[in-house]
Amino acid sequence: MTNLINAIWENVEIAVKVMQVNNNRIKFFENKKDFEDNFNDNLKIVKEYMHNPEENLDRHKVAAIIIIALLKTQILECSENEEDDKRFVGNYVLATEVGLSYMREQLNEILKSKFGILIDRYFFPKSWTCDNDYFRVFYRNLYFADRRDEWGLNPLDIAERLFLLEYITLSKKNIDMTKLRD
Repeated sequence: MTNLINAIWENVEIAVKVMQVNNNRIKFFENKKDFEDNFNDNLKIVKEYMHNPEENLDRHKVAAIIIIALLKTQILECSENEEDDKRFVGNYVLATEVGLSYMREQLNEILKSKFGILIDRYFFPKSWTCDNDYFRVFYRNLYFADRRDEWGLNPLDIAERLFLLEYITLSKKNIDMTKLRD
């Protein structure tokens, strides 16, 4: 697990640098140990619900665990101007980006070996009722779920949404998902 934690943390550092270029008020708290503890705590919880706890988790569940661990660690803070009435959602954007990046990397390993192709990004459905793209809907839903005790961040629910996002993307790329099984 140490290699995975280190790889994820490298992605976190890269993503934070990009975010800080766009907003110099963002502060990064390097809490790698807290992230690792949160990751392992959530990993243990998810494995309790698996038929075989010794079996490796799929990329969707691991990505969900990454997202929740980053949110629980709260590694970003943004100093706000008094006139700002916006909420800082940087931790939610970062967690979503890093989780999706992990999932895409894992999927691309399979796609490359089986089909010789890669996906460069996920297809996010377009809403026909509002101007928000699905990426924004996804991280905003994380924000609201995290803020409401009665909703909470459920790794299995998040994993299901990630699976469907991947399913839509592969469908749009005309890739037969049944051929991805090992």
